[in-house]
Amino acid sequence: SPAGTARVLQLTQGIVTLVAGIVSLAMIAGGLPFFVLVLTAFAVVTGFLELYLGLRSPRTERSARDWIFTGGLTVLLAIIVLLVPPGFVQTFEGPDGVVRELTASVIVVGTLGAYWAVLGISLVIAALSLKWAPDDTATPKAA
Repeated sequence: SPAGTARVLQLTQGIVTLVAGIVSLAMIAGGLPFFVLVLTAFAVVTGFLELYLGLRSPRTERSARDWIFTGGLTVLLAIIVLLVPPGFVQTFEGPDGVVRELTASVIVVGTLGAYWAVLGISLVIAALSLKWAPDDTATPKAA
């Protein structure tokens, strides 16, 4: 059944997310390459599962558009993180005259933060939209 498939896929996403978090915390000394590996593995698996869930849902499923957006955004996160050159370092001087560095780790963590911000806002909008949407299952009132 479509509802059973959705539950299994969402449970799988939760397990993948939990495993990625545990592995990240257990291997804290792994450095940037390990972080990129875990982050992209998480984003690819959960993103494509979410995309699949949204694209395969019946048209009556009100969350399908949100699943497609979230899945696409998560896959985009994986692509962007993979495009950052691992040894990227750019030195620049700030407006205060202090020399600073922009590194691959700063870009990856900044990208992850931007992903969370966009995802958080979209999920709030999605939740409020679903809350205030007209109930499709309501029976029409007799005149």
